[in-house]
Amino acid sequence: MKALWLALRMPTLGIDAVWSRRLRSALPEALAVQEQNRIWQVNPAAERLGIAIGMRTADARARSPSLLMAERQPARERELAEAVALAMQAVTPQLAWPADDLLLLEVGGSVRLFGGVRPLIREVRHGLAGQPLDTVMALAPSARGAALLGRARRGARRRVLSQASLRRELDRLPWDLLPEALPHAEWLDNLGCRTLGGLGRLPQAGLRRRAGEELLQALEEAYGARPQPLAWWQPPAHFRQRFEPFYPLLEVPQVLEVAGLLLRQLCAWLAARHGRVGRCVLGFHYESGRAGRPPDHLPVALAEPDWQFDAWWRVLAEALQRHALPAPVIALELSAGPALARPKPSETLFADPADDRDALALLDLLVARLGAPAVRQPAPQPDYRPERANVWLPVSEAPHGVAVFPPPGMPARRPPWLLDAPQPLSVVAGRPAREGVPLRLLAGPERLETAWWEGRLQARDYFVAQDANGDRCWIFRERGTSVGRGSAPGMEENDASPWWLHGWFG
Repeated sequence: MKALWLALRMPTLGIDAVWSRRLRSALPEALAVQEQNRIWQVNPAAERLGIAIGMRTADARARSPSLLMAERQPARERELAEAVALAMQAVTPQLAWPADDLLLLEVGGSVRLFGGVRPLIREVRHGLAGQPLDTVMALAPSARGAALLGRARRGARRRVLSQASLRRELDRLPWDLLPEALPHAEWLDNLGCRTLGGLGRLPQAGLRRRAGEELLQALEEAYGARPQPLAWWQPPAHFRQRFEPFYPLLEVPQVLEVAGLLLRQLCAWLAARHGRVGRCVLGFHYESGRAGRPPDHLPVALAEPDWQFDAWWRVLAEALQRHALPAPVIALELSAGPALARPKPSETLFADPADDRDALALLDLLVARLGAPAVRQPAPQPDYRPERANVWLPVSEAPHGVAVFPPPGMPARRPPWLLDAPQPLSVVAGRPAREGVPLRLLAGPERLETAWWEGRLQARDYFVAQDANGDRCWIFRERGTSVGRGSAPGMEENDASPWWLHGWFG
């Protein structure tokens, strides 16, 4: 597999970090970023006015009073570049970050994965779609060669696949694109050397003696004669990305489109960390100021942690349909993590018939549409009292202290529908009745004596009964102390204890 490197340069990273594209429409055309009273970056309009990188800020203002300058924001620059790096994790995990405005991707294996160079380029552009900064793309067999082609002026050929084509293109580039050559600029100008090709044709012994080993090494790395040592970038342990659209978002479909970009970055981050998450939070930011609103958040959760875009997209889209926008949204922020380990892939030839992935996807959609409190799961507790043993929790919550119910030694006659609170029954001819009609006792009694450790003993006799319509119910009465002759246990004639309806069978 031949090595192939993709360089992504962000030529206006400093300007993009200070002024979003949404704000630039109301700003002067000429923009510049300063650092330590020196011009650090300019846009094309400022460059046409003669503002150059490295110029003193006072000289720049004197040359163009309409020039708008701002202090550099390195933290924001790193956030923007990191968003691009996360998006590129979907293309290849082998990514280096040698300079603030430059990313290098080893895509030799990805070419075969995506079916060629053109499909690979389309995937890269798809990952860059919607990013709030400009990028320049270059492709070459060497990492430093791709970086030099990415820094070349407009009009140069930026995509080469063979060593011969790389040599021809690099020979035409000016040598001042190579940082190791800048300290020797005066000497090279005096020699009449103008290009990298001319620099490479100089006698190596004299070049090594005059410029040192670093310049020769940089030339060899650029032309692919020597590999460039690079440190691979590691994605952060937690995911958090913010996106500021070009215009305020007024409707849910617009928010969903931007949220999809952040969701793809999340999935690329999960792919890079070989992990999965079960919960993320989408934050909404509104205009600040006197009439502004504080940010709000929309938590999104899955019944089972996942790392695939489709699984998250369905739930996020459903959750956004239920979320009202109180004001225009100027920025979205998605956060998640840390990532959990993925399950081991199945080693069987055929899929597991017990795979419940479809059922979990249905649960996720129900939760997103109805809300977490409306979709619950049983969580039996280790208690003999039915009203305490029968506990239901939202499916998004992991049950604690779950027990097998009924406990060992207890009969399994339990109704699937237990009332929130027992309802009193009337008594007709000494028998429990419902709507004036006596109930027919089918089974029982099942005697419970519990809660004595709480200082209040509960002693009940439970029966399975049937009403006039044939519906079966679960009833009980507090246990008496005397048993009448000819009565079933729990059916004492002299016992005036009330009867209670506690549940229904199917």
